Amino acid sequence: MQNEIDQLSAAVSGFGPIAWVGLGGVAFVLVCLGFIFGMVLRRPRNAGPSAAGQPGPLGACGAATFACRVTPTLKFTALSADIETITGYASEVLTESDAFMRMLDERDASMFETKARNAVQSEIPFVADVRYEDADGQKRWLQIRAEIVRDGRGKTNGMRGVLKEITEQKRLATEAAAAWSRFNALANSTPTMLWVLDEAGDCQAVNNATERFAGMNETQLGGTGWTRSIPEDERQAVIKFVARSIEERTSLKRDAAMIDGSGRVRLVSLSTNVARDEQGQVSGVVVVGTDVTDRSEGDKQLDRLRQIVDASDHHIAILAPDMRITTLNTQARNVLGLGERDSANSLALWHVVTKDTSDEIRTEGLKACTEAGIWHGRGMVRTGEETSVASELTVT
Repeated sequence: MQNEIDQLSAAVSGFGPIAWVGLGGVAFVLVCLGFIFGMVLRRPRNAGPSAAGQPGPLGACGAATFACRVTPTLKFTALSADIETITGYASEVLTESDAFMRMLDERDASMFETKARNAVQSEIPFVADVRYEDADGQKRWLQIRAEIVRDGRGKTNGMRGVLKEITEQKRLATEAAAAWSRFNALANSTPTMLWVLDEAGDCQAVNNATERFAGMNETQLGGTGWTRSIPEDERQAVIKFVARSIEERTSLKRDAAMIDGSGRVRLVSLSTNVARDEQGQVSGVVVVGTDVTDRSEGDKQLDRLRQIVDASDHHIAILAPDMRITTLNTQARNVLGLGERDSANSLALWHVVTKDTSDEIRTEGLKACTEAGIWHGRGMVRTGEETSVASELTVT
C-alpha cells in the first residue's frame, strides 16, 4: 500500500501550475453537475412554470384557485395564473379593485355576493354557477366552489376555493333540456300511453295519456310504480318482456292485461323501442301502450256476424262506406265463381251487380243500412262480361 501512495505522490508532485488549474476546473464542473442533479431529484412533483406566474396543471383542466375577501367588501384578493387560460385575463388584472365582479353577469354577480355573505355568516361551503364575459367578449360559464377561511383570531372573513370553466357542460345540459321538452310536447299530444324506462326497468317519465289511464301522477308511476297497473299474476311476465327487449337490444310486442284508474281490467297492446345515447349505447327503453279492449270486442262481434252471414242461404255482401266489398258469404261466392281463398276486397260493387241494382243500393240500400244496419232486395248479379242472373241481395 505504501508503495502505491509513494507512486501517486510522485506523479502528483510532477504536475505543473497549468495541470493543477485544469484539474481544479474539472473538479469544479463535477461539483456543479452534482448540485444540479440533486436539485432536480428533490424538485416537488407539482413544481412547474406556475411558480413563475404562468398557468400550471389546473389551467390545463379549465380550473384555477382563488382567495376572496367578503367583509367589509367583497373582493378577489388572489387568483392563480391559471385564470388567464380560462378567461383570457391575467390574475393581476382581475384582482385589481372589483374587476373580477365586473367580469360577471350583473345578476349573477349579485347572486354570488349574496351567497358569499350568507356562507360567511353560516360558515357553510357553497357552490355557485355564474355567467361571465371573457377577454374575447364571449359569454361563458364558471362554477365557483368555495370554503370558509379564518383569520389569525379564528374569525371568518373570507373564502377560498376553485373556479372551473363549465360552458360546455351548460351547453349540453341546455340541449338535453330542450330535447326533453320537445319529447314531452310530442308525448303529451298523443293518446297512446308511453313509459320511459331506464336500463334497470325503472320508470323515468310518462305522458299524460298514461296518467289518465292509470289514475296516478308521474311521481306515483316513477321507479317501479308503473307496474302497479299490471295484475299481480301477469306482472312478472311484463317485467321480463321489458328486460328481454333491453338485453337483446330489440323491439318487441305483446298484449297484456292492465288495470285502469277505475279498477277495470283492460287489454293493452304493448310494444318496446330501445333508446340509445349519443355514443349509440342502450340507455333504456320506451314502452308504448294502446288500449285495445274495445277493438277486441268489435273483432269478436264481427266474427259472430261473419258466422251468421256464412250460414245464410241468401247472397250476402258486407260493404265498406266507399261501396267496396269487404266480405262475401259462400252463396254469393258461388254465384260469382269465387273460391274460398279469392279475396273480395278489390271487387268494386259495379263489378258484381248491374247498374240498376247498384243505383238502388246506393239510394235505398245505403239509407236502410244507415237506419237498420241491413238492406234486402232483388237485383241482377253479374257472373261474366255479358251474363247476369236474378238474385236476392242482402247488404249490411
